[in-house]
Amino acid sequence: MKVNYVRKGTGTRTTIVIPDHLCQLWLATTPSDAIKRDTQRIKERLEQLDVPSEGEPFQRLAESALVADIEAYQARLLASGEQMKVRVIDALLPWLQGAVEPTASVGDVFKAIERFKSVPWEIEESFESLENQR
Repeated sequence: MKVNYVRKGTGTRTTIVIPDHLCQLWLATTPSDAIKRDTQRIKERLEQLDVPSEGEPFQRLAESALVADIEAYQARLLASGEQMKVRVIDALLPWLQGAVEPTASVGDVFKAIERFKSVPWEIEESFESLENQR
């Protein structure tokens, strides 16, 4: 994807070509709070970058920033997945205690869990703020 933007540090107009697959993955992992064109969202992200250190091409800095955003999204997903697992177990334990006898065998517990899994349910992920969602 070819992106024209103005560098924050120098104020110079620049054109950069970022691989399409990287742009598509970044766009998929960075939800937008407004209806904007994809190139506009990437342009805004590139404008936030500082001037690279001496000897480092800006292309590498831009791609590294996009990859870092993608990895941060993945880390948030993994963390929320672990939290969700803990919440599900915490919610399941009181139900399980009422569904089986304290002396029940492991097989009986697994059967009770299978019955519980057949109940349709839905998980919604919520965020405290828009910044956490990003």
